[in-house]
Amino acid sequence: MDAALEAAADDEDDEFVRALELAAKRAEQMRGLDRATAERRLSGFLMRKGYNGGVVRVAVERALDGPRRPTTGGGTVRFE
Repeated sequence: MDAALEAAADDEDDEFVRALELAAKRAEQMRGLDRATAERRLSGFLMRKGYNGGVVRVAVERALDGPRRPTTGGGTVRFE
């Protein structure tokens, strides 16, 4: 039973990683869009691919916000 639970957790991790990679790649194509439109389109894209809402929400946020960096007053990309 423990092995089955570990395998299921690994599958969820793999799914999450795939969603993050796909979202990051697709977000590059949406740079010219405002934030709300990019979120909506990227979320719809991932959901049509079969990812669940929780995975989609996190993947979209990370893809559009970019990698987390300490705030040192440097510039960031903004969707306006």
